[in-house]
Amino acid sequence: MRNYFSSVRQRNLAVGVAICGFSAAMASLPFVVRKRMTKSLYDSEEGLTGSQIQRGAFMNSGSKDVGRDHDWSKETREWAGRRNKPD
Repeated sequence: MRNYFSSVRQRNLAVGVAICGFSAAMASLPFVVRKRMTKSLYDSEEGLTGSQIQRGAFMNSGSKDVGRDHDWSKETREWAGRRNKPD
């Protein structure tokens, strides 16, 4: 077998570069995955599927009265619906 690295220092440098490259790739993976997710449940115009209703917006919150809230403004991020009157 050929020895591509003539010294221990070169081997250590090659291993260090490989570790840094792998670490950089793994650190950027969440950003790449997030960029690929373009569609949000909140921005969807169509109704939710059965599994989305069971899961809710988050895994631990399920509700049957789901759908688009016409009182919510995505542009201003404010709710314009009526408030409940205290009893």
